Amino acid sequence: MINNRCTMLMNLNKSYEFNPDTDLLGTGGFGKVYKAIDTNLGMTVAIKKYSGNLPAKYSLFEEIKRAIKLNHPNLVRYFDAFELKESSTFGDTIQVGVLEYINGGDLGKLLRKKPDVATITGILSGIMNGLRYLHQKGIIHRDLKPENILIQTDADGYTPKITDFGISKVITDGSTGGSSLVIGSIEYMAPEQFNLPKYGVNGQLHTNLDLWSLGAIIYECFTGQAPFGKTQQGFSRDEVMRNIFDKEPADMDKIPQPFRKIVERCLIRNANQRAQSVDELLEILYENPDARKVAATTILGSGTTVLGENQQKGKLTQQLSEYFKNEFMGSGEVTPQNPVKNSETPATKSKFSLWGITIPLITALLGYLFADNNYALFGGIYAQSTYLIYPAVFCAVLAAANMAALLIRRLRAVEIPLYALSFLVLIYYTGKSWLTYSFAVPGFKFNFYSHDFARFYPMFTAVVMVIALILTAVLWNRK
Repeated sequence: MINNRCTMLMNLNKSYEFNPDTDLLGTGGFGKVYKAIDTNLGMTVAIKKYSGNLPAKYSLFEEIKRAIKLNHPNLVRYFDAFELKESSTFGDTIQVGVLEYINGGDLGKLLRKKPDVATITGILSGIMNGLRYLHQKGIIHRDLKPENILIQTDADGYTPKITDFGISKVITDGSTGGSSLVIGSIEYMAPEQFNLPKYGVNGQLHTNLDLWSLGAIIYECFTGQAPFGKTQQGFSRDEVMRNIFDKEPADMDKIPQPFRKIVERCLIRNANQRAQSVDELLEILYENPDARKVAATTILGSGTTVLGENQQKGKLTQQLSEYFKNEFMGSGEVTPQNPVKNSETPATKSKFSLWGITIPLITALLGYLFADNNYALFGGIYAQSTYLIYPAVFCAVLAAANMAALLIRRLRAVEIPLYALSFLVLIYYTGKSWLTYSFAVPGFKFNFYSHDFARFYPMFTAVVMVIALILTAVLWNRK
């Protein structure tokens, strides 16, 4: 009996156009990368051609399967992978990966332009957030270096993107990672990659292996050289390895805080004593007000969801998370996706709030209009005594509205004098109304200004306003 089952074969043709001579973007240990055009979709992509001298257990398709599931603004996206069985432009049967095209070169190229501290802060913050995402997925990169951090450049600034997951490792696969440990660029390799039983976390690889590499990258960002030497600078591999085990990095004083403290937490040989997570490093970064502004803007622009995940593995405090949400998202404004600006001063949110200015001005104006007109409104010197207490009640309600606004909203430094002025106006008319109610006699004009309250109130007002202005200046400088 013939099986009545049909099999349909579909031929999917993908076409990429590039010139091997002019479109070469870079060459690495595992292959070459070219800029190409996907003619089917009409977009620019990067074509990665993998050479045959790969580690024994390495598989292009395993890399693609790991990376294609990742989705983060600070990671290079992987689109596809395939093998060419026939003769091609490359001249051999090869493995090919299709990746997101990044137009700004790598981090090393950017560092040669001597970027300012604000730009470096934003770049490093983006790298840390991309690395944090990888670690939350249980992935150790194992080859983090300036060449594997690409920079997307556009009108808004720079966005760092981690790439090359060819030797990354999923730590949930049950193995210790003891095989093929010495893979990667030796200048940025952690000690446990050479001697896992001695330097690893309980004899196993941990995600903080990448933090050693991160510390070496940060060191290089500010000093211009790798902490333990580079083979490109005349050091032999043995010399670099000996320095990793024996030498303490020099020129640490060239690294500004808080990055010096971060490097000190990263470049610890024993992985048990090293920083355990990116969250720990981010908390150090946020201790610095200037770095905090740039870093927070970078986070909110390049992965706000990462900030709000509250993963159990992380130590990023809810207090920090709330700070950034209130400071940068409270007014509902949208932060650009690529927030690291090409300028010396990081872009920051406006210090002014329309509601913060309007509320105290309206309450003060209403208090003035009601209280000053009330005396004539209800009969002047012939007003019944019960009417004379109304302004005090009304001003007390307005003062309560001010207090509610202060409790509900986040008070800004510039609003302190406005609220102080509003409270002073309301206190004045409350006092005037109470004294009139207490001492005025219907049919006789009441001389409010003969009372001590009217004489001492101007001095009280001046003192309160001076204190409010001093407090405003102190808080403004602190921000």
